[in-house]
Amino acid sequence: MQCCLWQWITHQQLSLQQAIQATERAEALITSVTSSERLWFKALEVATYAKHPAYDALFVVLALTMVPIMLLGKS
Repeated sequence: MQCCLWQWITHQQLSLQQAIQATERAEALITSVTSSERLWFKALEVATYAKHPAYDALFVVLALTMVPIMLLGKS
């Protein structure tokens, strides 16, 4: 998010004060923090199965730890 805000400031689409306020509002939306260290092994497994980058699979694995669902796939 900070990279986007920096670009908007650089292109004079947003003031520094507006960017700081946006950051504060965004931080208020965070309800929990999860360490990614324990998720990487499963993310690598999902990425390999899905033939998709592990970084993206990390978010899938995180979502699955927060809201368990059944995935149907190859047997």
